[in-house]
Amino acid sequence: MKRNLLLFCIVLAISSALININALSAKYFDYGNNDTIVYAGDMKSDEISIFPNPVVGNMITVTSQTDFIEIEILNIVGRAVLQKRFMPGTTKAAFNLQHLNKGLYIIRVKFENRNLFTEKLMIK
Repeated sequence: MKRNLLLFCIVLAISSALININALSAKYFDYGNNDTIVYAGDMKSDEISIFPNPVVGNMITVTSQTDFIEIEILNIVGRAVLQKRFMPGTTKAAFNLQHLNKGLYIIRVKFENRNLFTEKLMIK
């Protein structure tokens, strides 16, 4: 049990450090497919809201002033555990996350203008 907890803490620390390094090293990064990543620190807090974070129940709501077309939740190794596509003009969505285990995830919101917003998401 202690070994698993230690391993989890190490993975959490490494992934958190990698996310922070990526956010500090490049504000915008072109992946070659015309998608540009926009990190949480680059958007104003009134442009997008992910609530509640950390998630304490089963529901999460994403609200944006800019139309989004897709939301993904990735596990710690980068595998999509939830992916939803939306019709153009969508600015608000709610999700039931009861099927996800407690832990750290990444939420990624893709906008109509091909920008991506990423942020850490903790499920308690």
